[in-house]
Amino acid sequence: MDWKQIAILAFVCGVVMLALWGLSYFVDWESPLGRLFGRLRHCLPRRLAGESSPAPPRIVLGPPRIVKAAGLELPPTATPLRRGPPLVLPARADPLWTEKGWRRNGTDYAGCYRAGGQRWQGLIREPYPGAFDAYIWHPPLAELNRRTSHAPCFQSNGGDGCYKVHFYDMPGSLDHAIVSIEAVLAEAVVGLYG
Repeated sequence: MDWKQIAILAFVCGVVMLALWGLSYFVDWESPLGRLFGRLRHCLPRRLAGESSPAPPRIVLGPPRIVKAAGLELPPTATPLRRGPPLVLPARADPLWTEKGWRRNGTDYAGCYRAGGQRWQGLIREPYPGAFDAYIWHPPLAELNRRTSHAPCFQSNGGDGCYKVHFYDMPGSLDHAIVSIEAVLAEAVVGLYG
């Protein structure tokens, strides 16, 4: 192909682009020809297409239809989704330690640790705000040794079966202290993590 053929091809392409651009003002965009022309129009440079910035795509939703998921078919009379502002759930009024039945006596909290359907008497002292000393009576030492790496965290505190629980990181609240100990007990008794 020599330079004359390239010039003629460029001229013909330019004429076709200008013709398409000129026809864009007379096209019914909802007709099949208009939709075809709309697809071709995207091939034109934006200056020739008459657009200064890209238009957002138009999204058309069809009528609602029944959705089948894993063999489950929702009936057409199913309650429609609720539309409107988000539902705000109120904050829990009582702390977790009161819901678990722990009692406060000054800076001491007494109650039971629960895991795997079992209970162990417990005591948590708060010597100053942000510090917690936790105690448990008759913990499941054999299971703690066999199923967890937390057996050294339970240190004997006398001959009455009381053990002090050592925290690797100090819990941020009394609720966190109770839940942390119950998680270790659940791991030991139920074997949740092992």
